[in-house]
Amino acid sequence: MSAEILHFPQGFLWGTASPPLQLAEESVPLKSPGTNAHGVSIEWSRLEPEEGAWATDVVEHYARVMGSLTDNGIVPFVTLHHSPVPEWLVKSGGWESQRAAEAFEQHARRAVRSFGKSVRHWLTADAPPSSACHMNVGSAPTPGMRSLKRDLRVYRNTIWAHARAYHAIHDETEKLGMTAHVGLVRNLRIFDPLRKGSILDAFAAGLRDTFLNWHMLNSLRAGVMVYPFGFNKYVPEVENCFDFVVVNYCSRQSVRFALGRPLNFFGERTGDAESVGSGFDREIDPDGLYEILASVSRFGKPVYITENGGAKDSCHERCRLMVLHMKQVYDAIRLGGDVQGYFLFLSRNDADSERKLYRRICAENGLPADLVRRYCPDAVW
Repeated sequence: MSAEILHFPQGFLWGTASPPLQLAEESVPLKSPGTNAHGVSIEWSRLEPEEGAWATDVVEHYARVMGSLTDNGIVPFVTLHHSPVPEWLVKSGGWESQRAAEAFEQHARRAVRSFGKSVRHWLTADAPPSSACHMNVGSAPTPGMRSLKRDLRVYRNTIWAHARAYHAIHDETEKLGMTAHVGLVRNLRIFDPLRKGSILDAFAAGLRDTFLNWHMLNSLRAGVMVYPFGFNKYVPEVENCFDFVVVNYCSRQSVRFALGRPLNFFGERTGDAESVGSGFDREIDPDGLYEILASVSRFGKPVYITENGGAKDSCHERCRLMVLHMKQVYDAIRLGGDVQGYFLFLSRNDADSERKLYRRICAENGLPADLVRRYCPDAVW
């Protein structure tokens, strides 16, 4: 290796992502020195338990959280909606309801009025649905209620909700005399044909890549609800409705063609016993992160990786994967990618050694050579 440390750009954001915390636990990130950013998901259902009425105690708590983060030099990335949706909206049809987009816009406006003085980076929702097989009416998939017509309605309402929230956030922030950046979270993964020479497997993998990874971003960039989720009609209110792209990346997936599964894009996912890690039918592959970042660069927007990691039993293996993933981010930046931040997913059960490793990387703003030699000596640098 030619250098003792691979430096990231000055001002690069090093953050943490974690499962949604209980209200009393939201200050935990402040106890993790070395990071300078943190993702916070505010719970719509707690903030607005009744339509049009915000819970004052919950608002005050989140306001303290945002203020504490900024006072400690930590940049908050605030997600407006994780789960579940408020019960009153579920009773009206959830995301299938025509009221959903308007209700979400009002939620966004209230959030900016309450927390906008501390927040510059807003995420509308945590990985909004992007296909028929990922949609639901309320807060969770409803078994036995699959309907392509209803699924498409949810998809269109989700895009409208994001676009209306995007404009609402900018409008309310301008009233505060400040600026805001609004992003869209995407769960992106690599889809490979299971049988490398199979045209049918390649077709199924390509469909998944198109509709699960890129369809929503393409629609929002062009301002066109692209077929089959819309009718290719230009909608100016939807065009270019994201200021940055948020990437969640954990895995790649092998896909086999399945004629009888049209709602799953004529494919079925398969596990790979020889993969680096194969929990939840997925292969943890750091190289895939570079491929995703290269693809995202075509949108010409800043990129933040707000969730990254994988489930492995071995602490050493999780540390190794951490270093390998960060190497892919470094390579993407070195070759011109506009990646401005990285958030490591840390569960509450992660070992101290993983946290210490990440803190050191954050403090160095790069990857020291001794970490590379220890955790991935065979990596090509």
